[in-house]
Amino acid sequence: MAALAQYLSQCRIEGPIWLEPTDISFLRARISDVEGQVENLKSQVSESTLPLEIVFEIFELACLPEEGKSMYEHSIVQYTSILCTVCVAWRRAAHLTPRLWSKFCLSLKDRKPVIPESGWSLHFSGQTIHGDYFGFRSQTPIAQLTGHISFLVPLFGLPCSSLPQLEEVHLEIFCFNNDFNALDEKSAYLQVPQQIETFLGVPKLHCVELIEGDTNPILKKFAVPAEQLTSLKITSIIIRPSYFDPDAYVDILRRCNDLVHLRVDLGLDFKPDLVLFNKHLSISLPLLRSLNISAHRISRNDVNLLHCLTTPHLEELTLRHNLQDLEAFSADVTSF
Repeated sequence: MAALAQYLSQCRIEGPIWLEPTDISFLRARISDVEGQVENLKSQVSESTLPLEIVFEIFELACLPEEGKSMYEHSIVQYTSILCTVCVAWRRAAHLTPRLWSKFCLSLKDRKPVIPESGWSLHFSGQTIHGDYFGFRSQTPIAQLTGHISFLVPLFGLPCSSLPQLEEVHLEIFCFNNDFNALDEKSAYLQVPQQIETFLGVPKLHCVELIEGDTNPILKKFAVPAEQLTSLKITSIIIRPSYFDPDAYVDILRRCNDLVHLRVDLGLDFKPDLVLFNKHLSISLPLLRSLNISAHRISRNDVNLLHCLTTPHLEELTLRHNLQDLEAFSADVTSF
């Protein structure tokens, strides 16, 4: 035991060591004793019997983004789904951790569309999000969703009033893409409701952002409670004028009686060869305080959206027009 005591007294052991048989037996006994203590602790405190306060802390540390990283860039879906599979108690704890559901951010922009299965399963990139993940929908005030519409059929198939706490929604949803197989797209798209009413009957919803960019404008696909909105942002990344539907813009704007902030971005690369808006069109927004419009040069018979709006209480106006003639630009502002 003298040799063993010599080694144990050192802070660091380098090189080979020589032990007597009695030393080896002693070490094996100590290791066995420590292993037994560890197993005993495991049997006393399993994952399912941890205090909820500790489990909550684990979820927040593992699932919430690091300092300086936005929720939109953080795959909270992935981290939360993994921890929810540990045991029933952890899944229940996840549902009882409100901070995890303060934002539902899901970005699947470059994913291939899938044919959704029945029930509450959402598959992508080898990952499964079960119905349990959507069980917290009544707690979520902010939803930020990007990707092919087929991925979100479980969510978009919900009836009205299913999201009672929702306050803000940001959607960049597309239905078709040239990089995808046409048959896959068609099969996936058939699972999508003709009119998505998930965001109706949501009393707290006041802020909506919609980004459209393909042949099936989401402005017509999604029904939103325009009458109660105070903030609306519509961004079009459509390049071909034939895909642009001004009637969809007119329909939603005419119903936005309580709107305070409006931003319409028609894209600085969008080159219309048709009339954008009817020159006789009149839309009244009596409570609007700030207006932001971005567009390509307005020329020929095209009518600037600015000409169609009546905003008696406007305080802030921002206009961005690519290649717009300065004289015509000044005339637009003066006439407004």
